[in-house]
Amino acid sequence: MSRFTKSEKCLEEFFDQKLFTGAVLNVYQNKKPIHHQAYGFNDPETHEVMRNDLIFMAYSLTKVSTGVAAMIGLEQGLYQLDDPVAKYIPEFANLTILQDTWSENNPPAKNVLTIRHLLTMTGGMSLVWNRNSAEKQTTKLVSQMNQNSWTLQEFIKHLAKVPVLFEPGTQWFYGMCLDVMGAVIEVAAGKTFAEFLETEIFNKLDMPDTRFYITDKSREANVFVNRANTMRKVENFSLLMPKERYEQPNCALGGSGLFTTGDDYIKLANVLIDGVGLNGVRILTPESVEALQTDQLKALKPDQLLTFNGDYSYSFGMRVRIKNETYPITNIGEMGWDGFLGSTVLVDPEKKVAMVLMLSTAYSKNEAVQTKFYDAFYRDLANME
Repeated sequence: MSRFTKSEKCLEEFFDQKLFTGAVLNVYQNKKPIHHQAYGFNDPETHEVMRNDLIFMAYSLTKVSTGVAAMIGLEQGLYQLDDPVAKYIPEFANLTILQDTWSENNPPAKNVLTIRHLLTMTGGMSLVWNRNSAEKQTTKLVSQMNQNSWTLQEFIKHLAKVPVLFEPGTQWFYGMCLDVMGAVIEVAAGKTFAEFLETEIFNKLDMPDTRFYITDKSREANVFVNRANTMRKVENFSLLMPKERYEQPNCALGGSGLFTTGDDYIKLANVLIDGVGLNGVRILTPESVEALQTDQLKALKPDQLLTFNGDYSYSFGMRVRIKNETYPITNIGEMGWDGFLGSTVLVDPEKKVAMVLMLSTAYSKNEAVQTKFYDAFYRDLANME
C-alpha cells in the first residue's frame, strides 16, 4: 500500500481538473527510495500511460543544476562571489539601467554587477514577457539565438547590451541571471557550460539522461498547453529552449535548457541534503551545501518569490524556507525550485527527504503544485513519523 495516499489523491484531482495529464513522483529519505511511481497519461487521446523513464523538459529546474555548478566553480577557485561579471564577460562593464518602461536612453549603472548578484537573482536581468523595453529586447535576442544558432557566449554578449531593471544588488527579480552565470563558468573553466555540468555533476552522479538535448527520442514526454481548461498537445514546444532537441545545442542556457527524467533529477536533489550523491560520490563540500541552504537575500527578500508564499527567501539558484507560518506548512529549511511546465524539486535537509515531481503542461497552475500538492506531501510525511 502506498504511503503517499494524500499526494496521489491530489494528483488525481489535478488530472480531473485538467491541470496536468500525468506525473512521475520520486521520493527518497535517508538516501533510500521510498516512493517511485508514474500516474496518468503521457497522451490521454491514445491512452499512452505515463512512464518513469520519460524525458521531460526541465525548464527552471535547470537553475538547481546551475546553482550547484556555481558552487563547484567556487570550490575550484575559478572565480569569487564578489568578482565583477565583466572580469569574465567584458561587455558587462557597460551595463545600463532601464530609466522607465519603454525608455531607449538609459543611464550607466552605478553598481558593479557581480557573480553574487547573478546567483541571488539580484542582477536585474529581465525575461521574455514583453512588459517593458528590456523584456522586449530579451525576447528578440532569444528568438535570434535560435534562428542564428548562437553559442552561449554570443548570446550573453548581446544580452549584456540590454538594460537591467534596477541597480545590481538592490532588488530581487526573476530573470536571466543564471543564464549569464553559465557563461561565466564557461570562460572561467575553459570548457562549455554543457561540458562542465556533464563532467562535474551528471557523469559523477550517473545521470545519463540529463542533458541539453533529448538522449532518446522514443522516451520524450509530451508537452501540453492549458488554455481555458482545455488541454492541447503541442509538438516541438520550445519557449526559451534551443531548436536542436536531439543533439547538443550551441547555446546551453543555465536557466531553462535541460531535459531530464525523474530518476535522474532525484539524484541531484539528494546532493542538496549533504553534498553527497546516492552513489556515495561527494559533489559539494559541507560549506557549499550550507550556502545553498541559507537565505542569501536577507533584507532584500521580496514579499513573494513568484507564486511561492512569503515564508520563502532565496539562496543561490533556488528557494529556501525561512519561516513556516503560511499555508502550506512544510518545514523551515525546505528548499528547491520548480519549472515552467509544473515540475518541482523539494528537499528537506532536516527530514533528509528529497522529492522530484515531473509534470509537462504549459500555462497551467504551478501554484497548485506549490500549495495543494506540497500540503498533501507533508501530511503524508507526517503520517510516516
